[in-house]
Parts: sequence; C-alpha cells; structure tokens
Amino acid sequence: MNHPVSRFLCLLLLSSAGLADAEVKASGDCASPRVEFAIGEIEQTCARLKEPVEVRFVEEPALGPQAYRIDVAAPGRFTITGGDAAGLMYGGLRLAEAIRLGRGIGAVKPETAKPYLLQRGLKMNIPLDVRTPSYDDTGDSAKWNIETVWDLSFWQEYLDTMARHRYNVLTLWNRHPFPSLVTVPEFPDVALDDVCSTTFHDPKDNHPQVVPDGVWNNLVVLKKTTIAEKIDFWRTVMAYAKDRGIEVYWITWNIFLDGAYGKNGVTDDKDNPQTVAYLRASVRELVKTYPDLAGIGLTAGERMNKFFKGSKAKEEWLWKTYGLGVADALKESPGRQVRFIHRDWQTSVPLIKETFAGYPGPLDTSFKYAKARIHSTPTPVFADEILPDLREHGMKCWWNLRNDDLFCLRWGDPDYVRAFIRNIPLDVTAGIYMGSDGYVWARNFALKDPALRGQMELDRHWYAFMLWGRMAYDPGLDPRIVSDALRDRYPETDPDLLRQTWAVASGIMPQINRAYFQAGDFRFSPEGSFAKSGFLTVDHFIKGEAMPGTKEISIADFLAMEAPADPEEKVTPLQAAENLRTLAENTLAGCKQLRETTPAPSTELSGLITDLEAMAWMGRYYAGKITGATRLAQFRKTGDATRKQEAVAALEEALECWKQYGRLAGSQYRPQELARGIVLDWDALAKEIAKDIAIAQSAKPDRR
Repeated sequence: MNHPVSRFLCLLLLSSAGLADAEVKASGDCASPRVEFAIGEIEQTCARLKEPVEVRFVEEPALGPQAYRIDVAAPGRFTITGGDAAGLMYGGLRLAEAIRLGRGIGAVKPETAKPYLLQRGLKMNIPLDVRTPSYDDTGDSAKWNIETVWDLSFWQEYLDTMARHRYNVLTLWNRHPFPSLVTVPEFPDVALDDVCSTTFHDPKDNHPQVVPDGVWNNLVVLKKTTIAEKIDFWRTVMAYAKDRGIEVYWITWNIFLDGAYGKNGVTDDKDNPQTVAYLRASVRELVKTYPDLAGIGLTAGERMNKFFKGSKAKEEWLWKTYGLGVADALKESPGRQVRFIHRDWQTSVPLIKETFAGYPGPLDTSFKYAKARIHSTPTPVFADEILPDLREHGMKCWWNLRNDDLFCLRWGDPDYVRAFIRNIPLDVTAGIYMGSDGYVWARNFALKDPALRGQMELDRHWYAFMLWGRMAYDPGLDPRIVSDALRDRYPETDPDLLRQTWAVASGIMPQINRAYFQAGDFRFSPEGSFAKSGFLTVDHFIKGEAMPGTKEISIADFLAMEAPADPEEKVTPLQAAENLRTLAENTLAGCKQLRETTPAPSTELSGLITDLEAMAWMGRYYAGKITGATRLAQFRKTGDATRKQEAVAALEEALECWKQYGRLAGSQYRPQELARGIVLDWDALAKEIAKDIAIAQSAKPDRR
C-alpha cells in the first residue's frame, strides 16, 4: 500500500541535503518514525559523499519481525523490504552504513538479515534523585549523572545510538522510582518536585538501605521542576524510544520505599495495609501514566529477606502489590500488554509461576547469565541451575549480562562476543540486557581531558556496545563490517592491526576472572584490585576460587595435586599467570606497532592505544600477583625458602607493573569513588600493593 504523504516526506528529507537529483520512492509503512530515522541516516551519508540515491521501502510481514532484505536494482537504486517497521528501519540503517563504510553506493551488495535474539537490551541503574536512588548510588558515576538522566538531549543521543547498534530494549533500574515518576491520588504527599543531590556524605555507610536523614536535611536542587513536568519528560523519552523501536521497562528492588517513608501513613512495615495499598496504587499509576511503558520488573530478594520468612510470603506480598497493581491498570486499558519480568533471585521459577499464575500478560524471569562477570568465558555454566525449571514450567528468561569488570578501560573482542551469544540457550530465552550494578553508563565525568569530559559512554565504549548489540541481532555479522567500522572511526591507522591488538588486550580480563573468580560485583573490582571490604591482598588470592565450569584450578587445588597438570585438561594458576604475560606482551607489541605506523593519531585513537597499554600492564600486575600468591602458598606448605624468594620477587614485579598501569590509566582518568564506597585511585592503591611484599617477606611455614 502506497502512502503519498510519506513519499513526500522522504523526498523532502533528501532534498534538504542539497541532492536535487536524489529521490526516495516509498511504499509500505513509510510514515513510521522508525523509517524516517533510517532515511535521515541515509540522507546524512549521501550528503557527505555527494551521491544521489533512490530507495524504495516495502513492508512484507512474511519476512518476520525486525527482519529485512536489501535489493540492488542498479548502482544507487535500492529496495528495502522489512517484515515490520523495525525491519525497515534496520534495513535503512544497514544501507546507510554500507554506503558509508564502502565509501560509496557502488559498494552496496544484496543482503538479508533477521534477528537471532528478538529482545536485545541495555541495563541502566538510573540515579533519578538522591531521594529516589538506584541500588547503590554512592559511586561518583551516579552522583555525576543525576542531572544527565533528566536531560532530553542525552536520551535522544542515547536512544539513537541504541537503535544503530540494534538494541531494542532499555531497562531502567531504581529501588523505588515512583515518587519521581507519578502522582498517586490516594497518597498525594509522596510525589517529589525538583531533582536533588545532597551535600551529605557518610563514608562509613557506603550502601544505605534507607535514604539517611542527613540527605533530606542537606538537599541541593539540581533542577527546578514539578512532578507534572517530570511526567511530561518521561512520556517524551518513552515516546522517542518507541520511535526508535525500543521498549522501555522499569525494574525495581524491594522492599525499598525511598521517598515515601512516613508520608500518608506509609511505613517500613510489610503488614501495614497503607504500605501495601500505596505500592499497589503506585504500580497502577505507573502503568496508566505511561502508555508507552512496555514492561515492569522486580526482585524478590535484597532487603525483603529482612521482613519475610520464606519465599512464599515474599511472593504473595509482591503479587498483592505489583501483580495486582498492573492488573488494576490494565482493567482500564483492554488489549494493552505489559510484560512482567520477575527476577529469579532468592526465589524460584516454580514459585513465581504459582504465585503469578493470574498475571494478565506475558510473564518472564531473569537470571545473571555469567554472574557479574561478562568478561570471563563465552561458555558460562551458571544457567544450568535454572534451565530444568525453565523447560519444565515453560517459562522464558531474560539473561542479565553483567559487566562489573571494566568501567574505564575499553574492551572489544568480536570472536568472544560471537561465541558468547551463540552459547545462549535459545529455546528458553526471552531476551538479554547488558549493564552494571555499580556504575552508571550515561556520561563519563572521570575523564581528565576537559574536551572529552561528559562524553556519552555509549560513544566512548562504542566498539563494545556495537559488538554486543549487532551480534545479538546477528552473531554471523560479517567480520568485514567490523574492520570497516574501525577503518571509518580511525582512518589514520591499519584497522586489522587495531582489531587484532584490541582483541588480544581484551583477552586479559577474561583470564583474570577465570583464575580468580568472584561472582558478585562487590567482591571484586578488577580495575582497582579491591572489593567492598577493601584491597584484595595476596592472601585473598591464595584463598580464592577459580571460575566454575572452566579449565582453571585454584591455588588450593593446585597445591593438592600429586602430579603436574596436563595443559589440555587443566590451567594451573602458574599457567594462567603465564597466559597473562603472553597476552600483555603481545598487546604491548601491537600497540608499539600501531604507534610506529600511525604518525598522526587522533586524540581518540591515541587515548585508545593508551587504554590497551594500560590493560597490558594490568594483566602483568595480575600475573605477578597470581604467581606470588602461588609461590607463597607453596612456601607456607613446604617451608621451601626458594619459593618464598620467588614469591617476594613476583610481588615486587607486580608492584612495578601496577605503577606502569596506574601511570597510563591515571593519565586519562581522574580518581573516582565506585559504588560500595571504594575509591579507584591507582597511586593510592600502589601503597596497598606494597603491603603484599611485606606479607611475603614476613611469612612463615604453616605448622600443623
């Protein structure tokens, strides 16, 4: 079916670029904002290359959702066929990319694509306000980004970038967002005007379960606004997301009631009928207020264990509040669907299915697919514990891909991502969402260069976000597209050398995580070699575990072996350390070659190479740390003085490597407090690392 008005709009878009001889003949659902976005991308590309182009859009539902086909009638004449508006958009975006990366319309070849995973999302722990925080907003990235998440231009840039990378789900995580998002008629005092930060800071309380009184008594208004204006803002954001084919979900933790305590009878008491009524009404109003809201999610763990005995009681309370709250809203909107994501965290699939059996819409669960360590192995085994229940009860799962490994240094390994995505069990998969628990991927304010400070994280870490998004859509993504994207971004250097060096450097973090595995984000922050409890000493590494389901073995298991390990069967701590040294040396060699063959690198490329060099020295630090820990454990067991000397030497080497790592990382990033109240300051941490040497020097054999 032709749409003459749509055709006129398409012509107008390309004519505005000064291409008088360019024409777009549009048919199908060309009136869609998604298609108009893709046309805008084609327009910009052709205007830059000064080439006319004729594109015809056709909708063909038989292709399937989000699928597309590009046909080439003649140079500069193309037909994009899409299974729906999203498919037309992706086809248009791919055409614009093919023209841009190929340096002209003659490079475009016919192609067909369809989504491997239908739902491909990002996770943002969103700091709406100091009074309605996310799970842990003690980190600087959260404090610095409160204003950012109330900036419409940020969301427009962010959502445009998501669409280009083929993400179509945005999950926004907050402990209790309702006071910042809705008004509830029965509880008029709860809604919050303005957007606030605070001058209050208690370093001893680095993860408050309730917003402290000191926050409320020391508020700083960052933005004057009313709750009505806030509602208009988020309606606009969600509508813009919909125009880019992106669904928005709000996901909470419980039983947090930030911003509502003590108002209209709401108390920190699960049995208080006012509290139950308030939360049910808040959920109802969230769904009613935002017609473009695609879904809502929750967590049955965290603070709820303080108030409930047994999972059954938790589930019943969540049904009375969240489940019935959504049901109340949907009674007024027949035909509307709101997907419910009930995380499998301190609960179970059978219990979720039983308690939420009456939910009026799609019901999924969610699981940390690689725990907090997306950079560990492409084949994590943790999902094995939930797969039988998913299959028995016919439930789909959203795989939470948690990156709590790397916040500063830039990562990118196409082969790793491809293998990771292909390992996901499709038969029980609802979708994926990728993000962090202790870092806000909005704008980067830790950058030292004033010209870069405030750069959008999706732009700074563009390569990683591109790889995960594009390969979740199509893990068979042509490697030439990856190389061409690098050539387009860094035209001054050899893209294949950069891709190879970047991939080698990106192998360092997975090797660290496999050799010293900590499932939770608060137990290990690799860029700082610390945990919530403080710096991780050589003794922590001696007691540490290797990653389950991999070939790595722990130091304790290594010491218990009666014969040397076969490298084909096991990776010992010493072999892991040697792997890290090899990866580091190859990375540094690649970086040296990049610098020698790129006489005039851009600021971005030079900074990227510095990141890769820093990654190499971080790898060498952990190689020394793991070696030192292993030799120290051997000395304590056997009393062999040679092992003690080797431990001291390895730890001394680790300290020198850390200083090199800190020099490089510190040249680009200023110290920042991460979530859980730990400061990432490489110079200060060097003093902690020196203590490892003292531990080894003063060590004595174990006496049994």
